[in-house]
Amino acid sequence: MSEQYSDYSVGGGLHVQGDLVTGEAVADLGGLILAWRAFHAVPAASAVTASGAASGGFSPDQQFFIAYAHSWAGATRPQQEQEMVTTDPHPPPIYRTNGIVANLAEFQTAFDIASPSPMVRSQRCIIW
Repeated sequence: MSEQYSDYSVGGGLHVQGDLVTGEAVADLGGLILAWRAFHAVPAASAVTASGAASGGFSPDQQFFIAYAHSWAGATRPQQEQEMVTTDPHPPPIYRTNGIVANLAEFQTAFDIASPSPMVRSQRCIIW
């Protein structure tokens, strides 16, 4: 995770400090994995997912990831991003979304993303 996040940068080209954010990035990844498993463990959600019923043109699996992305949606000034990557143990919000889902085969499958893609890591971080 440290290497993955160290490759990310914010406005002005300042890189995220992978070692600083690793703990939170692992927590984000683990939390999303557990949420995914819980989503699929609920009988009603499993039935809808199995049926492939779409709402708004998005499958239930796609809606799951869209909802996750919405939880981190926002705007941050470049100056604030630069300060955050030097002092904050949390990754910038864009990487709390894109960085995490790029590690999940479930995300790639849900959106039928072909490799290579910036949204699919060739070397995924797997914690469980």
